[in-house]
Amino acid sequence: MVIRMEKHHPFWKKNASFQYTYCFGLGVMSMGHMKSIMETQDFFEDILELNSSTYACGVLIPKQFINNNFFIKNRFYEDLSSMYHIYAKCENIYKINAGLYKYRINPNSIVHTANKKKIDDYKKSATEMLEFINSNYDIDNHLIETYKCEVFRSCYIMSGDDKYLDMAKMISKKVSYNKLSLKNKIKIYLLRSKILTKIFIKIKNN
Repeated sequence: MVIRMEKHHPFWKKNASFQYTYCFGLGVMSMGHMKSIMETQDFFEDILELNSSTYACGVLIPKQFINNNFFIKNRFYEDLSSMYHIYAKCENIYKINAGLYKYRINPNSIVHTANKKKIDDYKKSATEMLEFINSNYDIDNHLIETYKCEVFRSCYIMSGDDKYLDMAKMISKKVSYNKLSLKNKIKIYLLRSKILTKIFIKIKNN
């Protein structure tokens, strides 16, 4: 897929060639919803900064990128374990800022219920993605470590088990504030205190 943009467009990029579009329909390109155009490594950094997600919903993918074994069978968080392989095949990625996908909050969904298998699958999928990114892209380690903190923080939210906050706190001490965004600076600061983290999570969820 090749989409060319006029030079006067605020997101024009020289020799822009795209194989993947982060949206549900190309029609939105003419409606002023364009947010950004990113090279693959930049998009992975965006994921690690938690500015982009690994959800399979809301993504338009060329059919040839997907095979019959795209999602790992019998694994929760199957999109986390699969979508990064799609992103790795792309030269550039479109992100748009438009409400094209809506869903109901389901109190019985994966993200609102937890058991040991769900937590183990989440950790395994996140670890596999981080190892892949670390092995194939030149990304600062502080982003990898920051994302690990988020993984263990999420495990705590799912399970209520303090051991995950202890792991997040231990990793957070290795992270340098200097290269973090303000959002992640605050998150790492909170993770260095279990009490502050618990208070923040409780406030956010109420």
